Amino acid sequence: MKKRNFCIALITLLVTFSCQKGASQDEINVTTSQKNDWLNANLDDEFASSQKQVKSYLFSSQDFSKLTSSPDLHHLRFVLGYENGIIKIDAAGVNSVGKEINRINSKVLFATSNQDKLTDLNEVTVDLTRKRTAVLNKHLLSPKIAFTGIEAWQKKLDKVQDLNDITSYDGLRIRSYAMETEVITSIINKGGIEKVGLFLGLNSEGKMTTILVGLDKDNNIKKASATSKVVDGVYDFSQPSPPATGDDD
Repeated sequence: MKKRNFCIALITLLVTFSCQKGASQDEINVTTSQKNDWLNANLDDEFASSQKQVKSYLFSSQDFSKLTSSPDLHHLRFVLGYENGIIKIDAAGVNSVGKEINRINSKVLFATSNQDKLTDLNEVTVDLTRKRTAVLNKHLLSPKIAFTGIEAWQKKLDKVQDLNDITSYDGLRIRSYAMETEVITSIINKGGIEKVGLFLGLNSEGKMTTILVGLDKDNNIKKASATSKVVDGVYDFSQPSPPATGDDD
């Protein structure tokens, strides 16, 4: 009887492991497919019309907390994909040799009249009195410049002929953006930050970039207080690949 029970338990364990392995492989296949779809996507009027409805990509602070707690984590990678006619963005944890060790998905926040409070970025300032590390200072961005960059991206979606150029370097479409983990932990460790909003914008070179902002539970830009015009930080200057090499599988 004990032998029979042991055999049943062993079979159950093997089946469970097989299913988990199969599900994991399915997820990898889907991710690879979305990544390849982005690299080959036709950035035409249909794409621009759909992408223009995207306000930002939301990552929960809780998910980021789990992602950044891995002992093997070296830095983060925001990976671009393509799904349902729009850009898809995941955040991946990467080890010291550039291999992905875990990943979280974002939720697309579509623009609506009652949620469109992006203009807040044009009305706030960063608290420059706060002491920051060299890494944080390197990525710190003026909210007004962030607002201008996001608006510039939206305007480029009206000029379809420019999209292939601004999403590429030397003819190669951007696959991902690398960012130090410290930037994300600095955002999510602040009180009241429920989500990290990733906005697409244009950098000083006129290329697509990522802009990271801490948001509250209602997807509003988190300020020091309800009446404050100060935010803790807005961050950019992630490293795109290409032109960077060695940071993308």
